[in-house]
Amino acid sequence: MYAASNDDRLPVIFEPQYGTIEMGNLQTITLEDGIRIPGGWFNNSTYAHLAFDPVPDPRVLTHPAAPRLRQALARTPQRYLSDYKFADTHYTDFAYWDINTQQGPAQWRAQRLGAVIFPSSKGFMRQVTAYDFPDRPDGFGACCVDGIVSSVLWSDLSGEQLVQASLTPGVPNFWHHGLIGPKPVWSKGVPIDNTHRGTLGRDR
Repeated sequence: MYAASNDDRLPVIFEPQYGTIEMGNLQTITLEDGIRIPGGWFNNSTYAHLAFDPVPDPRVLTHPAAPRLRQALARTPQRYLSDYKFADTHYTDFAYWDINTQQGPAQWRAQRLGAVIFPSSKGFMRQVTAYDFPDRPDGFGACCVDGIVSSVLWSDLSGEQLVQASLTPGVPNFWHHGLIGPKPVWSKGVPIDNTHRGTLGRDR
């Protein structure tokens, strides 16, 4: 619904600036209640819901299996952190995901959803944290652990429960947004987020 009114693109609240907390150049947005949320370009995929007015009730942002521990964080910025995120590939040029044409922040921009040319195979949104593990009340990172089943929404709006780590991850990304330095050449990347050729690539 947002994209339908905004040039067929997902929300953008942070600008394309490369950096981390350690580098001292993250951006900060301040919500109406005074909560300040730091972030960078690829945090748009997680915090996109903050573009809405009013901000959604925190309860709609968490997985039904999330422990009560999450509710104890109600007075912190964590209450605005969604357990789901859009695929990062929607926030870069296609060339960004090609190992031979990566140029970093100059290629960071929201892509038209209509550019997804393999809609039944392309990841649209994924679960970030998987719960239901008694020995891990804070959950597991859903992207990268073998045997951890979590939810994925595909671009044809079909949903599936699967092991994200078993999906084809694509090529290494030397400008990986989660690291201070370059991503190692031996790294496989993250399924759905780091698919070869971005919105033109396949996730399954």
